[in-house]
Amino acid sequence: MIIVLIVMIVLLVILGVLLIIQSQQVLGSLRSFKVESILIVNSASNSTIDGFVYVASDSAQQTQGFQGVTNFGECNGLATNSTKCIGMMFVFPADQQICLWMHNTQMPLQQGWISANGTVTYTYQAHPETDFTVCHSARYVLETNSTLMIEAGDRVYQYST
Repeated sequence: MIIVLIVMIVLLVILGVLLIIQSQQVLGSLRSFKVESILIVNSASNSTIDGFVYVASDSAQQTQGFQGVTNFGECNGLATNSTKCIGMMFVFPADQQICLWMHNTQMPLQQGWISANGTVTYTYQAHPETDFTVCHSARYVLETNSTLMIEAGDRVYQYST
């Protein structure tokens, strides 16, 4: 009986270590992403939100997105208490039909499709672990915390860091 208990404890410890290693590898995979600062201006109130975002600019990064990630991290060390890491900006070479899903994405996200002039044209509250696809025409898509209220008509300004 004691041997079985010891074996179970050892297995739980190994499982815990493996989960920690996996989560570090997933956040580590975001280290290859460029990080930029953005400013979001609410069209109705002129209130602003600023923060850092990972930039997914090639097909491999756009496919990966936030799959397997449980939080935004600190945008490769740039985020601070006053300027948070608020998500990921998907960048495309021209306006086009952009389709997103939440396959293997563990956190709820707000997705905002943005035209070439920086205007949010459509938003969607995306739920974790769903393969439902949402498509709209845009040049950019911003994925951010589901509680960050971005609306159609808001403006997004992106700055290189």
